[in-house]
Amino acid sequence: MSAARVLFCGVGFGHGGLASSFPPVAAALERRGFEVKVLVPHAADRGALDLPPGYETGPAFRWRVRSIWAGRLLRLFHLATFGRLRFLFARQVPHDAFVVYGASCCMEWCGYSSKPTWAFLHSEPEIGLSGPLRPAIVRDLRRSAARAQRVFAVSNAVHDAWLKLGIDSEVLRLPRACKPPSAAAARDPRRCVYVGRLSWEKGVDRLLDAIAKVPELSLDIVGDGPLRSDLERRAAALGLDGRVRFLGWMNDTASVLATAALAVSPSRLEGLGLAVLEALEAGVPVIATDIPGSREALAGGRYGRLVPDSVDGLAAALAEFVRDPRSCDPAVGFETVRAELSAMSAESERRLAEIALAFLRS
Repeated sequence: MSAARVLFCGVGFGHGGLASSFPPVAAALERRGFEVKVLVPHAADRGALDLPPGYETGPAFRWRVRSIWAGRLLRLFHLATFGRLRFLFARQVPHDAFVVYGASCCMEWCGYSSKPTWAFLHSEPEIGLSGPLRPAIVRDLRRSAARAQRVFAVSNAVHDAWLKLGIDSEVLRLPRACKPPSAAAARDPRRCVYVGRLSWEKGVDRLLDAIAKVPELSLDIVGDGPLRSDLERRAAALGLDGRVRFLGWMNDTASVLATAALAVSPSRLEGLGLAVLEALEAGVPVIATDIPGSREALAGGRYGRLVPDSVDGLAAALAEFVRDPRSCDPAVGFETVRAELSAMSAESERRLAEIALAFLRS
C-alpha cells in the first residue's frame, strides 16, 4: 500500500514562522509513513522559498511583496477570485489530504481540493482592509472554515481571536525542532536582538522608539519584510546610526543569539512567537509585549519579562535591564524552560500523528 500523500498549501514559506515551523511538522508525519509535499501559489516578501529540498510541487508565483499596499492589493485580488486562479494549473497534484497552512489570507483555499482538508491557523485574523469590505471578508472566512473538516489553532490566543469571528478551532501546538544551546560565547551585555518579519503587526517601529530612549543599548534586527525601508528611515531619523544594524534575512539565527544579551519581541499581534521560544532555548532572556500570543509563549511570565504593550513599557523594561541584567531571566531557570518546551513539542508530535492517522482512516 502506497504512503498517504499530504499536500500543504500556504503563502508564508518565504519568510519567518511558516518556513521554520513546517520542517518539524513534515518530519513528524513522515516518521508515521506519510508522504508530504508543498504547493505554494505565491511566495511573499523575499520572492523565494525556504523549504528543504524535495518538498515543493506544482507551479508557483514568485512575487515579492514590497509594501503594505501591495499586500492589500493581493488580498483584494484573492477575495475577488476566491483564490481559485492560483490553482488553475495545479489541480492535478496527487494527494490524499489537503492542508491549508497559514494565516487568514490562506483560508479561502479550503474547498479547493475534493480531498479531506485541514486548516492550521498560525496567527490572529488579518482582515487587512476595513470599512465596507470587512463584512464580506469575514463572511468569506466563515464559509472557508466551514469547508474544512478540521480547523486547528497553534495557540489558545489564536483560537480565541478567531472565535470572535465565529470560527471555532482545536488548539494544537505544532511540534518544533528544539535546538540545544550553542557553545558558550562572549555575549555583548549591551546588545539586544529582534528576530522576525518586518511588518506592522510585529511592532519594530515601537522597538526603535524605545531603543532611542535607552542610549546604553544597541540592537540587531534580523529579518525582512514590507516595512524594512520605512524602518531604516525611522532609525536614521531617530539618530540610531551605529546603534541599530539591519542584518536582513538569516536562515540560521544561532550566531546572532549566541552573542546577544537580550531578545525583544515588540509585537502588536502574535500567534505564539517562535522567535521567542528559539531565544529561550539559546539561553537568551526575553522581553515581550504583554499580548495574548506572547503571554502564552512566555507561560504567563514564568519564562521571561512581559511588559505593557507600548513604547514606554518597552523602554522602561530595557532601562531596567541595563540596571539589572538578570531582571528578564526566566523565573524557573533556562534548563527548566528547555525541558518544558521539549516535552510540549514531543506531546504535540504525538498528537499530530494520531490526528493524521485517524483523519485519513475516516
